[in-house]
Amino acid sequence: MASRGSPRRWRSANALQKAVDDYFAECEAKGRVPSVAGLALALGFMSRQALYRYTDRENENNSDDFVTIITQAKLKIEEANIQLAYNRDASPGARFILQNGFNYSDKHEIATRNEIRVELSDDDG
Repeated sequence: MASRGSPRRWRSANALQKAVDDYFAECEAKGRVPSVAGLALALGFMSRQALYRYTDRENENNSDDFVTIITQAKLKIEEANIQLAYNRDASPGARFILQNGFNYSDKHEIATRNEIRVELSDDDG
């Protein structure tokens, strides 16, 4: 399989992990909620999609270490938004992020059961 896309931005899993850790430490120090877009920017990517490509197991350039580091970072961002969803003031924004960025949904399933009975008779009078 031929190599796709531009050259790897990160050559070492250790350097990538350090940059991810630095991003989360900076968010914590500044009281900011981490985001996938913020992580992509901190890691020097041009888009969230470029960051997501690092988790594409079909890409032969993606080592398991890179996939694991980015997947865990995204999970940490998801968890931060889940915790915010419990905060009354931040809940609408956190719910929006969870629904649009992490495929959560507000499903209200209502089970209804209606019966219709029809009786036919052959009365000639």
